[in-house]
Amino acid sequence: MRFVICHLGNPWFQDTAEVLYKNDNVYADISGLILGDFTYEFERYLVTRVKDMIAYMGNPGRQLMFGTDWPLVAMGPYVKFLDSLEVSDEAWEHIAWQTAADLFKIDLSKLVGAT
Repeated sequence: MRFVICHLGNPWFQDTAEVLYKNDNVYADISGLILGDFTYEFERYLVTRVKDMIAYMGNPGRQLMFGTDWPLVAMGPYVKFLDSLEVSDEAWEHIAWQTAADLFKIDLSKLVGAT
């Protein structure tokens, strides 16, 4: 069985990091953290919390997934937030789409534009 902790477990980021660290069948999404745009102070706070989570849990690309809660929140601020985490290009790709594709067993060959 697989579980997804929505919104990174906000505000229980450290607890979520512990659960992810100890359980390979648990994932978390980076969504629903804001409504509208990030404010500078809150984005800085969240970046610090998520970087702490990543340091604790290890490979962020293994269990973290991108999300926004669109249409309530635009994708742009979340892409900027993901960029600010300063993860490797490989981890970024996994967070952005590969982990979700694997978790939800998405057949990439059937997507529009797939070769």
